[in-house]
Amino acid sequence: MANAIMAVVEMEEPPLRVAVGADAVEGIRSSPRSRLAELDRWESFSREPAVESV
Repeated sequence: MANAIMAVVEMEEPPLRVAVGADAVEGIRSSPRSRLAELDRWESFSREPAVESV
């Protein structure tokens, strides 16, 4: 990990975030996937007009 950090520090235009290791890459990818799945699941509810209490 230290070598990866040193390589990023030496870059002319370093990335804002760096995932070090396959687990880190997959963890970062799974987060937006799960949020998008949740959005897809509830999209029709979210687009419907609010139901007023009676």
